[in-house]
Amino acid sequence: MHIASAVVFSLLAQIHTTSPPSQPTLPSPQERAMENLHLEAQAREGDVHYQRRAEGRQADVASSIEIDASLEAYSASLKKNRSDVEDRWKYLRSTYFKAEYTGLNDEQKAALYERALPIADEAISLERDTAGRRSGQNARAMEPAQLGSALAGDLTAGETFFWASVTSGQWALVHGRLQAARQGVAAKIRDQARTTIAIDPKLEDAGGYRVLGRLHCVSPKILFVTGWVDRDAGVRYLRKSVEIAPENFVNLFFLAEALRENTDQRDEAVQILKKVVAATPRPDHLIEDLRVQADARRDLAAWK
Repeated sequence: MHIASAVVFSLLAQIHTTSPPSQPTLPSPQERAMENLHLEAQAREGDVHYQRRAEGRQADVASSIEIDASLEAYSASLKKNRSDVEDRWKYLRSTYFKAEYTGLNDEQKAALYERALPIADEAISLERDTAGRRSGQNARAMEPAQLGSALAGDLTAGETFFWASVTSGQWALVHGRLQAARQGVAAKIRDQARTTIAIDPKLEDAGGYRVLGRLHCVSPKILFVTGWVDRDAGVRYLRKSVEIAPENFVNLFFLAEALRENTDQRDEAVQILKKVVAATPRPDHLIEDLRVQADARRDLAAWK
């Protein structure tokens, strides 16, 4: 009995003298403020690298150094702040530039867009939730006009829907327009572009009209799938984009191709492309404008 009592007292002593496991402590207001500053610094770093995207270019082919740094900065910020929408659309924008202007092949482009699509979907979901809270409506059932009304003038929301539509559109190009249409991607792009217009028709040099017009002009018409595709409407939307932003090279280029392929106004199409070729590229869109000029020269040569 004496030995058993000693064992019991020994165990009790261990229980009472052992410190309880430490609990995780919540960050202090100062620590949260410092973390927010760090996240903002990473986002600004991404912006700076994106603005330098033309550095080291070879003609209209960009070096990947600056745009890769931009993507890394946005990605790092997103890992620490899963609810951030602004870094998401900027990540999509940088993805588009890397895929289209750094000399990648279709397989490499496809991999980039596959990685970007979930980020685009998350961003759209977050913006829908915001629209639902503001309007008191079911966020998942809101149509483009309703979303636009709830999010009108919200720059981040407009950019989100625009760059999501671009990401889906480029994904469709590398995977095939027919396959994309059958999977409902064309309708998704249509609604995202319409929402962009409803939020701000002038955003990204009439980007919503540009995407919507191009979509109607090049998407395949499939009975019961894309029966809504309308070539005439596509031309009207592209004319609207040029009316809003007449100096945007892509607006002009898409309108010229639409006129050539879908109307008898071929002389106008040629004159538009000649205007694009003769114009001075914008310094803040240097590589993009140089690429459009190269495509315009290609079309002019082919149309002869």
